[in-house]
Amino acid sequence: MAKGKKEKQKMRRTFCRRLAGHNKYSKIKHQKMKNDANKSKIFSKLSRQIKTALKEAGGDRESLAVTTAVTAAKQAGMPKSSIQTALSLNAKNGKDAAALEYVTYEGTGPKGVAFIVRTLTEKRQRTSPAMRHIFTKYDGALGSEGSARWAFDHVGCISVHNAPPVEELLEICIDAGVDDFGMSDDDDDDDDDSRDGEEEEDVLLLYSSPADMAAIQKMLKEEKGLDSTAETILKPSTYVTIDDPDTIESMEAMLEAFEEHEDVIDVISNFHRR
Repeated sequence: MAKGKKEKQKMRRTFCRRLAGHNKYSKIKHQKMKNDANKSKIFSKLSRQIKTALKEAGGDRESLAVTTAVTAAKQAGMPKSSIQTALSLNAKNGKDAAALEYVTYEGTGPKGVAFIVRTLTEKRQRTSPAMRHIFTKYDGALGSEGSARWAFDHVGCISVHNAPPVEELLEICIDAGVDDFGMSDDDDDDDDDSRDGEEEEDVLLLYSSPADMAAIQKMLKEEKGLDSTAETILKPSTYVTIDDPDTIESMEAMLEAFEEHEDVIDVISNFHRR
């Protein structure tokens, strides 16, 4: 949606302040992979997501769900051969995908931090008690549907690969309807073998109304020649800032416990460490 002159000026000042501070930008697109065992577990989850998306899309590799799952796999460094294997829908893959279902859990952690945990499981009776246990173990509580959803906005997220410095895209972003931006987490160790020799990409994340995603992608392509992928996500609308070291340690252990569970495919929280 086109922005008025005053709104554009406000967005320009906001973006410039964030660039000057270089930031606490949202880093929800990239999962940390500490060792080969963790990578294997993450790749297995991503493979299941691709298979399930492909099954639900009737084998259409160009569907939004499939392209989103493939993009996530690429950003995590999943080898091309593994991605292609997951995309090869056959009788076995179809049977595996049919047994899986998405189940979302909501709850709170220490200091009232809101959590949304998305899982992909073939046995809900196993997954639900495990999620409840993690919430309880770290002084949190598993809630009912909608108990944490209030803390997040449903927004469009556009991933721009090999992007130039965001300063060069400032005017385009504002004119096209971008509301916020960030960078994928680039703190992980490089692993050239897992990327089939490819160099790690810098991924710029642009947030907007879901209705504006197509127009933003078109402008990026036409004016800057930049390729991008788009998806809708949940993004925190407000953050709970924690500065107590013990609470921070507990929060990080809780996040890690969720991420390491074999059924968990995504964890979103509004936790911010000062």
